[in-house]
Amino acid sequence: MAKAKKGKMPAALKAYWDKKRKAAGGRKKVTNAAKTKVTRAAGRRETPAAKRKTSNAAKSRVGTLTAAKRKALPKSSFGLPGAKGAKAGKGKYPMPDAKHAALAKGRAKQMLNKGKLSKAEYGKIVSKANKKLGKKKGKKA
Repeated sequence: MAKAKKGKMPAALKAYWDKKRKAAGGRKKVTNAAKTKVTRAAGRRETPAAKRKTSNAAKSRVGTLTAAKRKALPKSSFGLPGAKGAKAGKGKYPMPDAKHAALAKGRAKQMLNKGKLSKAEYGKIVSKANKKLGKKKGKKA
């Protein structure tokens, strides 16, 4: 194929895309999907639409805990409820449901390994989470 001038498409390639446009119903532009198929045929790497990451809005929002919901939770729903009295601190490790209880156990283990949580505090969180999850004392946490 002869080398085209800068900014001009080679005649063979132009004919190919014109054929694609005609097959696509006469639209002026060929969709990205058609171009992706062409690149795959040419042996180039592509990302299929099915494997692309979905946006956060498309993901399931079940089990999310908003700030308002967290404030409304009773102190008994936290792994570490916080201080008592007028200057009561916010609780840590909220467990309104089983999913959050399992997540709290994992996060508490991370903080214990980092040295940001004592073994006593970790034990409290794990025991509370196990109650939510319905696990017995004899089983490993």
